[in-house]
Amino acid sequence: MATENNAPLAMGKNSAAGQRPHWVLDDAVYSISALLLSVIVMHSIWTLIIRPRAEAVLSQRVEVKNSENATHRVLQLRSIYVILKDHEQELCVILCMWSLLLIARQAWISQQDRRLLDRDYVKIGEAQVVLPEDARVYSRPLEALPREEQDGFLPRLLMVAYNRFGATRSVQDAAEAVRDECEFETASMDTKLSMVRFTAWAIPAVGFAGTV
Repeated sequence: MATENNAPLAMGKNSAAGQRPHWVLDDAVYSISALLLSVIVMHSIWTLIIRPRAEAVLSQRVEVKNSENATHRVLQLRSIYVILKDHEQELCVILCMWSLLLIARQAWISQQDRRLLDRDYVKIGEAQVVLPEDARVYSRPLEALPREEQDGFLPRLLMVAYNRFGATRSVQDAAEAVRDECEFETASMDTKLSMVRFTAWAIPAVGFAGTV
């Protein structure tokens, strides 16, 4: 009997562990798509606008007279198109656009999670006591939420607390589960922004290589 009773709990933990890093695939797909979009858009701009205009500027020469009234024809190198025409500058702009797209997605996700803080998911009175037997009852409204809302940080955190409290009947274990989930969310957010830190290092390095 003990083995049969513990089996659903173990299966629930294993399934939760398997579903926990659901954001990994989504972030990988978005990151690759954002990179491809940045490359396509910026390379199109460089090919159709920047480089043709830079070549047009370089093909023109400006007459300059010195103090001896001698006239010289020199290249006009101060145009913004001439400055940006090389591949190093194009790569830096691509990395910058990619980083901005990654930051924009993370800001949107954080804003969505922030809005969930205004929702009243726990409807418990001040003098009301929640027993371990009631954890399942309070978790059912969360299970009825749309899938997108269930994946939010606050509903997911409450589900972890209810499940652990109902399974272990210990408030301390539920608090530790909530703390672990918060630490996991912090680590996942740090992982999501790792590419932004990489581009922040790569852009000056590419610029330095282009200068050399």
